[in-house]
Amino acid sequence: AVQQLSLNDVAMKDSGAEALSNTISRHGLTLEMIVVSNNPISADGAMLIAKAFVHLRVLQTFDANGCALWQEEAGESLAECIQANPVLLPSIRKFRMVGCSLSKSLPAMVKCLAQCPNLDVFDVSNNAPE
Repeated sequence: AVQQLSLNDVAMKDSGAEALSNTISRHGLTLEMIVVSNNPISADGAMLIAKAFVHLRVLQTFDANGCALWQEEAGESLAECIQANPVLLPSIRKFRMVGCSLSKSLPAMVKCLAQCPNLDVFDVSNNAPE
C-alpha cells in the first residue's frame, strides 16, 4: 500500500494533478504523506486534488509549498474537503502551503485546520495577494 507520495519539482500540470487525485482516491486509507512542492498546478488541477481529500484517512503531512497557481477557490475547496472528513482531522500533524496564492481562502483554511487536535506545524506564509 502507498504511504508516501513525493512529487517535488516535477512540472506537474493538470494531467499530473488528475493522476495525483486518482492516486489519492485509490490509496486514501494508507497515505500518510503528500508532498507536491514547486509544481505549476493550475486552480483546476488543485481542485481535483482537493476533492480527493475526502478519501484520506491517515494523512499526517501535506506539503504544497511554492504551488503559486493554487489560488483562492482551490484553497477554499481544500478547506471544505478536509473539514468534511472528520476521520482525517485528528491525523493531520503538518500542513504547509507557503507561497500558494491563497490570500482570500486563508480564513477558511485557518478555521478548518484549527479543528485538527494533533496539528504541530501549520505554515501558510507568503500568501498575500500578488
